Amino acid sequence: MKKFKVGDYLNSEADIQALLECVIEDQNEKILKRCIVEIASLKGVSIQPLDSPHSVSMALNAIGYKSVITKSKT
Repeated sequence: MKKFKVGDYLNSEADIQALLECVIEDQNEKILKRCIVEIASLKGVSIQPLDSPHSVSMALNAIGYKSVITKSKT
């Protein structure tokens, strides 16, 4: 049986944006980190370990989704 990969279901930038917005709204840190790692892998972006809120913010910025954080705080 094939292992579930978040990246298998992300076919466009809109899919990625929607996923991140849902995960941030849900406030599940573990799932958010998993999604960030999967998205970074899809985009070929190297990110630092996600061990603090700052590192999560930096990773989202690195993969091009800093606006998601701004939206989720409003």
